[in-house]
Amino acid sequence: MVADESSKSGCCQSKMRTVTYILPDLAPATGGPVTATTAMAKAQAALGLNISIIATDWGLDAVVPYVEGVDVRLFPSRYRKWRWAPALRNYSRKHLLNSDIVVIAGLWQYPTWITAKICREIGKPYIVSPHGMLDSWPMQQKSWKKNMYLRFFEKQTLEGAAAVHAMAKGEGTQAIKWNRSVFVVPGGISKNVCGRQLDRSAFYARYPSLRGRKYVLFLGRLHQIKQPEVAISAFHKAFKSDSAMMLVMAGPCELRYRRYLQDLVDKLGISTRTLFTGLISQDAAMEAYRSASAFVLPSLHENFGFAVVEAMAQECPVIVSDRVDLASSIASAAAGLVVPPDVDSFAQALAVVLQNPCAGSQMGQNGRKLVLTHFCLDNVAKEFTSVCDDILAGKRTSRAWL
Repeated sequence: MVADESSKSGCCQSKMRTVTYILPDLAPATGGPVTATTAMAKAQAALGLNISIIATDWGLDAVVPYVEGVDVRLFPSRYRKWRWAPALRNYSRKHLLNSDIVVIAGLWQYPTWITAKICREIGKPYIVSPHGMLDSWPMQQKSWKKNMYLRFFEKQTLEGAAAVHAMAKGEGTQAIKWNRSVFVVPGGISKNVCGRQLDRSAFYARYPSLRGRKYVLFLGRLHQIKQPEVAISAFHKAFKSDSAMMLVMAGPCELRYRRYLQDLVDKLGISTRTLFTGLISQDAAMEAYRSASAFVLPSLHENFGFAVVEAMAQECPVIVSDRVDLASSIASAAAGLVVPPDVDSFAQALAVVLQNPCAGSQMGQNGRKLVLTHFCLDNVAKEFTSVCDDILAGKRTSRAWL
């Protein structure tokens, strides 16, 4: 939707008026790329731009996800892994003619590749947001397949882009190997998340088994790359004899891996002290951060980490691995602890935070200040929009450019 001219201000007075976002899917289980892209699209719509999202229906029921102010179009996915969607191709070929600029979220799948190809054919500028997919660790996984796919498909996608969007400087350093026009704009969270602090008892009302007990929180996709098994083992090592301490594992998980994690919990003898919630709502997640004693993310790779930012917004002290791109910001702001992604390191860090409540409280306050200063979505969206304006004007005025 386009706001009235009188409501537009700042960067919204630019020449750019229409942005189309392309994603392989909008499934919540996809995690970061969906969260980041829908948030940015919504924020740009609030700034007065005409925003649309095109994706496949993979991982969703018949209901089209609602993104305020954004036109969302879904098309049938006929091949699970590649998200092959001929109807998406046909629609995009006509729709993109009316877009000023296109933002492609992700790599390795049909919607991203075909969109870039169409953009090059019709002379439409596009931005690629890889969401960490070009970083060293992900590129080492199934490397021969990715290198082959790069050679025949995505090399042209990257080289033909007007720019590549990185969410942290480390990702930008990797991306510049493929395209010299790289800019860094972090992810952001909305004013509602930044500005409000919730009642610490709210999450306990949802899960009465937690009442009267402290808990450590792991929230996000339960996937091998994030090492939830390290979180479980570190919790056991740090609080083996503390029966009052709980562990909350919140997020979607593939069934086979969920069974593995449950077997680990049973083997360690902490099944009665571990709560697997599955995928929870945004409101429930905010409540979980607010009342948690610590948030842990022992990930082997994280190009941004929305859960980390959300936790800090709710004054929850965070413990993250040094593979999280936000780690340096967290360390500089004394908003939490940054440690290697192994059991011993996380167990020691948990002990430090939980045995010194005053230090944990100060970390939480520092984290909230960091979020309010650098990661509020309104400011992030304005910076992203200024880069779009630069691309259309053939300039480099934004401070986001590397």
